[in-house]
Amino acid sequence: MLKIGILVTSTPNHGGTFQYTLSYVEGVKRLNNVRITLYTSKENNYYNNLGLPIKRVISTSMKRINLIFQSLFNKNNYFEEEDIILAPIYSPILLNTKTPFVFTLHDLQEHYLPEYFSIFIRIWRNYINKQLCEKSSAIICESKYVKNDINRLFNVKEEKIFVIPCPPIEITINSEGKKRVIDVLKKYSLPDSYLFYPAQYWPHKNHIKLIEAFNKVQKDFPNINLVFTGAKKNNKTYQNVIQKIKKLGLEQKIIHLGYVEYSELEIIFEHSISLVLPTLFESISIPIYEAFQLGVPVCSSSVVGLPEQIGNAGILFDPNSIDSINSAITKVLSSVSLRKELIKRGHKRLTSISFKSFSNQLLNLLDSIASTKKSRSNN
Repeated sequence: MLKIGILVTSTPNHGGTFQYTLSYVEGVKRLNNVRITLYTSKENNYYNNLGLPIKRVISTSMKRINLIFQSLFNKNNYFEEEDIILAPIYSPILLNTKTPFVFTLHDLQEHYLPEYFSIFIRIWRNYINKQLCEKSSAIICESKYVKNDINRLFNVKEEKIFVIPCPPIEITINSEGKKRVIDVLKKYSLPDSYLFYPAQYWPHKNHIKLIEAFNKVQKDFPNINLVFTGAKKNNKTYQNVIQKIKKLGLEQKIIHLGYVEYSELEIIFEHSISLVLPTLFESISIPIYEAFQLGVPVCSSSVVGLPEQIGNAGILFDPNSIDSINSAITKVLSSVSLRKELIKRGHKRLTSISFKSFSNQLLNLLDSIASTKKSRSNN
């Protein structure tokens, strides 16, 4: 039996990487003949209900520099009892182990949008990603676009990088019951017709351009609204969003709900007219998969790996162009038949990305790493 440790450090505040981690763990749970242990911080309790043993390995308050110091001077050797460590998101603690590890590198956004990162963060991300790429047994990413970036920017051999998309956890919204749905819609005073954008208030999420495009859209479609979710953070991006809404006089048309529990988020999502995703950088988007599951049409930015993810199951636009965003949304709102066709294509697209496919690809990778480890130990 293969002993697998999964390093789970994300929280809901990390946005998509938290949902990715949940899906990732679900995929690993479907493997046969493995013993799984979750590793997380002392403060992180978001994985307590997954039915797997948990070990607390580090405090989130521990400084990154301390972990780097440990790795340089071999002060600790974490995960000794495991055969392989899997990490759905990078962590410097991985530099402190002799156990073979596989980590997911989601994107290298800082190389494309350096203005959204401090000098320290750019240096840190470049250093940690480079070190992990060198020391890992394999690297997982979710699109060919990111694979090419890893190969080009860190000179990693292509055979070490595996494109393995991870599907979202199956949504069983119908089990909630009609009363639950009505209660949630009333709780948030949601209008009958709205576009939906679930995203944290980070600069690359591009809320401002969407607001400007929506200002045009609602003049032709006065009954349409726009709903945002994401923690109402006291940061510059969030403040700019609020100021833009007020400046354009859209306070009654744009609703920002703040952080929403996932069970409620699904209901809000399902009752939207369309997902609109104006992001400036995204290797892959879990809300797109969720839209496919829930039967919601997709309007999306055409950046990075999103065209690869969407195929013909959505309307793509240039996220830097207000007119392009407006045109895409207008197409979807103007045609019921187009919306039905996009929903149909979304369902079909999702069938090619299953937990069975994810688990099979991951198992092949793990078997290869385990065989290599065994061969080296015998020599």
